[in-house]
Amino acid sequence: MVFIPFFLILTIIIQIGGGTALVVGYRARLVAFILAGLTLMISLVMHDFWTMTAGELQTAHEAQNFIKNMAIMTGLLAIAGLGGGTWSIDQKAGNRSVSATN
Repeated sequence: MVFIPFFLILTIIIQIGGGTALVVGYRARLVAFILAGLTLMISLVMHDFWTMTAGELQTAHEAQNFIKNMAIMTGLLAIAGLGGGTWSIDQKAGNRSVSATN
């Protein structure tokens, strides 16, 4: 695939930037939703265990990574729904549209 280096760099930028934004609580709902979507896309493309032969070690490894990523996505969707919390930059700035206390 020709675009692999481009998508790899884009994914790294989104994950580092998004992770940093989540840690400090800047636009936590939007960032968590974007990271959840990215996690879903990566899981469907990179960990497609359903296309592999059943019973092989690689199939079990990919299935484990897929389930792990679904758990991470679930946590990100919880943040997307609840917001960044009371210590977030969004809450400190008084931005009620992105906080959990609407």
